[in-house]
Amino acid sequence: MPRTVRELFNEYMEHSDKSQAEVARSVGTSAATLSLWINEKYSGDVEKLELRMQSFLSREFTRQTYRVDETFVETSQARAITDVLNYCHTHQDMGAVYGVPGLGKSVSAVEYLKNHPDVILLTAFKGFTRTAIIVSIAQHLGMATHLTGYRQFQLIAKVMQGSDRMLILDEAQFLSSDSLEIVRSLHDQSGIGTVYFGQPRMQRMMAGKEAEFFAQISSRLGVVQTLTPPKFEDIELIARSYKVIDKKIHNYLWGIVNLDPWGGSYRKMSKLLKLAIRTASVEKQEITIPFLKDVGRYMVYTN
Repeated sequence: MPRTVRELFNEYMEHSDKSQAEVARSVGTSAATLSLWINEKYSGDVEKLELRMQSFLSREFTRQTYRVDETFVETSQARAITDVLNYCHTHQDMGAVYGVPGLGKSVSAVEYLKNHPDVILLTAFKGFTRTAIIVSIAQHLGMATHLTGYRQFQLIAKVMQGSDRMLILDEAQFLSSDSLEIVRSLHDQSGIGTVYFGQPRMQRMMAGKEAEFFAQISSRLGVVQTLTPPKFEDIELIARSYKVIDKKIHNYLWGIVNLDPWGGSYRKMSKLLKLAIRTASVEKQEITIPFLKDVGRYMVYTN
């Protein structure tokens, strides 16, 4: 006899680290509605809710079955990034890391954050204004966010003074000079370590025709790291982290990395490996170069 959606849900919750509130968010309903449904007291459209639950549970069981375990790999770029973060955090200095997409800047920042919970990591995007930066930092610090910009900034700087914190600003190339300046001002007034992560165009921007607009920032950079392209040894480390140990496959992956349009990054290679591992699990196949080529036909920049 087929199990009910409620029985499947109970089984899922026994092995999941998600809370009911997180599940409710994933399903697209409220925690209160989910609680009523669990206790068989929900008076709304039960059929519709259970269809949502069934869809969610199906995806979750598939994810668990074909999950690819990932670990942080200390590539040569990751070591260089961590060196900058350690230096700026320890000496409360300002630094910058520049590199093409896919070299591990964001991953390295998240890994550093795991071991240093006093660090604030902000990820910028187009339209991420100076006000948004101030509010985001206030939220990280657990402060009220209803104050005016200047008053909020002054309180943040006061709270951070002597705190030994550090601010990492990822994707900084998306920020205007005003937004970058508010971070610089916070560094000056609070004395916290500050690191900008950006793509090469940010570095060119700092040194190009608009250099005068960024002079206050560039003159304060105590350490700057321009990430180098991947090395073959890095490819081997990443492949082995996925339990792919065949040297011939490592050479094939090296070719994939060097087909990258930005001059070499790990992103396409990692995505190809994860796709291949999941597909191999479903089809009970061994991962070989022909198999990688076959699954790689769905991706761009594979040979």
